[in-house]
Amino acid sequence: MSFTELMEILNNDGVSYLQYTNEAIQYIESTDPSKMNETEKSLYDYTKLNLQRSARIDKSFTPSEELKLAVADIKENQIWMVITENWCGDSAQILPVIEKTASLSGSIQLKIIGRDSHPEIMNLYLTNGTLSIPV
Repeated sequence: MSFTELMEILNNDGVSYLQYTNEAIQYIESTDPSKMNETEKSLYDYTKLNLQRSARIDKSFTPSEELKLAVADIKENQIWMVITENWCGDSAQILPVIEKTASLSGSIQLKIIGRDSHPEIMNLYLTNGTLSIPV
């Protein structure tokens, strides 16, 4: 995959942290878990729990002065890509931190894409040969 192709996907499909969170909320509010199979219900439950986890970290995380200074030194425009899914517990813990960090600089744009909907990108970032997220 070329850099141009990657950027096209990020521009078309990448979402902000706010969009990512709103999509998860909409999914939880519009889905009837009683109509799901066991696997779907499990992912639904993880997504619901992760919204609570992320909200807690959104409220409690405060960037250190050292981090603020480091991010302030970023002068060139950057896109930070995160590959994840709403059911990923690790993502729920780290995405609020990444978002707050990125928001410290007008030079950083955070783009979140789904692992399962973008295997062509995920396969470029395997962890020990597996589809581990978040990346």
